[in-house]
This record gives sequence, C-alpha cells and structure tokens, in this order.
Amino acid sequence: MNRFKLSLIALGFAGLVGQAIAAPFTFTTAGQSLTTTYADTVNNANLTALISYELTNFAANVASFKITVSNTTNSVGTNRISAFGIGVINPTLSSVSLNNAAWDTELTTGQITNVKDLAFCGYSATGCNGGNPAGSVAEGGSITFNSTWTFGAGVNLASTGVTFDEPFRVRFQSVGTNDSGSAGINGTVVCTTNCGTPPQGVPEPGSLALAGLALLGLAAARRRKA
Repeated sequence: MNRFKLSLIALGFAGLVGQAIAAPFTFTTAGQSLTTTYADTVNNANLTALISYELTNFAANVASFKITVSNTTNSVGTNRISAFGIGVINPTLSSVSLNNAAWDTELTTGQITNVKDLAFCGYSATGCNGGNPAGSVAEGGSITFNSTWTFGAGVNLASTGVTFDEPFRVRFQSVGTNDSGSAGINGTVVCTTNCGTPPQGVPEPGSLALAGLALLGLAAARRRKA
C-alpha cells in the first residue's frame, strides 16, 4: 500500500472521533450541528453528557434550533441533568422559546456559566433559581427540544450568522454520594456535521495529533508485513 493511501486511511480514522474545534463557533447554514461533551468526577460519580445544537432554519432575525440533551452517566448516585447553558451568544438575543413546558429559558448574567449566558433549566416554569427539577434528564435518558431564537430588531442572520462562545456548561442534581448536592461542569466543543469554514472548522492540535498517531501506526504495521 503506497503512502498516499495510508494517509487517506489515517485521516479517515481520525475523522471518526469527531472534529474538536476552538470556540467561538458560528452557524451560517441550516443543517449545521455542534455537540458539546461533558465529563468530570464529583462526589465519586463519573458524570458524562452530550448536548447537540442543530440549526434547522433561520430568516431575518429569527433562528430555529433542535437541541438534544443526553445524560450518558452510569455511576453512583441519581445524577439528573437539571440545567445547561451557553456562555455568550452573538448577535444579542431578545428571547428563546421551547416546545416543552417543563423547561425554562433565561437570558441571565452568570446563572449557569458564571458569565453572561443563555440558560436552559428543567424547573417546571419556576425559573433557573430553584424549585423541583421536574424536567430533569435521568441517567441514560435524553430529551429533544425544538426552539425559536429571536434576535434584536434589524439583525440579519443571513449576514451575521449565530455565534456560540465558551463556556458551555451543564448542571447535575443529586450527584454521587451527596444526594442533595449539585455540580456544574464545563464542556468541550465538537463539530459533528457541516463544520463550516476556518477558523471554526480548523482542527485543534489534539485532532491533528490523532491523525499523526494513526499514520505512525499504519506505517509500523506496513513495516512488520514487509
């Protein structure tokens, strides 16, 4: 097998792990999707989650996103996802609505991410400040929202796009060995579909390193066969 073919195989292998990108990420085309991954250990619980955002439509100053929240935790404790948020949204948002009455949205200052954020909270229309998280996502469960995002008057999303910036954060309730405790953890951005153009679509060094390791492994296997 020649080196060119080896390179193609290695790059294909690296692509299977998803494309890690540096925020900010700008949505410019319907069909683009962005996934944020979360992993941390709190109170002896190994917390993990995936949240994906897909731009389904946009026109003038209104955009539609399909949002899927997956609680992939399988650990000690109850570990329910009760809230999540995006640190900074551009252009400036006026409102966000969901098709799920058990979840609220708030344009706040540091409610979830500790900076200006867009917060989604499963507190059954009582806001993000507390209450019974009736809409929370249990371990192994997932929930999908259809959402409508309205931006300021005069905004033209066809020219500006919609930009998400860090931090991305998720909050768990009843975590691990502290059943009454909560924990918020930051996420990593991974572009999974239609990643756009640089700089948003430029792989981070970790992705390039994976490709390099794959090339080295295939080259070593070729030498052994020889």
